[in-house]
Amino acid sequence: DHIPRRPQTTAGETKAWLHAIESELKNLILDNKTFKLELPVPDERVIPTKLVLKAKSLANGLLDKLKARVVARGDLQKDNEWQDTWSACASTRTVKLFLALATSMKRRVRQGDFVGAYLQAKIRNKRIFVRLDARYQQYFPELAEWFGRPLLLDKGIYGLATSD
Repeated sequence: DHIPRRPQTTAGETKAWLHAIESELKNLILDNKTFKLELPVPDERVIPTKLVLKAKSLANGLLDKLKARVVARGDLQKDNEWQDTWSACASTRTVKLFLALATSMKRRVRQGDFVGAYLQAKIRNKRIFVRLDARYQQYFPELAEWFGRPLLLDKGIYGLATSD
């Protein structure tokens, strides 16, 4: 079986993991349109992807949700395929300023979870190809055309050595 299991995994847990994986794949392929069905020229490399699974817990230790994430094997990118690893993010100083401003204005600050937020960044000025594992076809046949073949990245995915 391709889906990782602990020896004591129940059928219900396996179904829950498959649902998490399906949600991730549909978000990447259908909702976010992260990939294009395009073939590389002979000198363009195809970077494999990897599935990362994580069980998220609540503060009291109970299971909150099962999370699946498809990541690129950016560690296999050649040095000349990327220049730097800079990625836009809020600095600690900016966050502290924001919190101080919200406090001074007596505003409530809330945390939000933007599903696939990192994946909104378009890839510019380069062609990066990845390959989703062909074994996903047996679990998600409706998405079979996307598995086991090179896919041109239109938007970033986790694991790339560069984010732009």
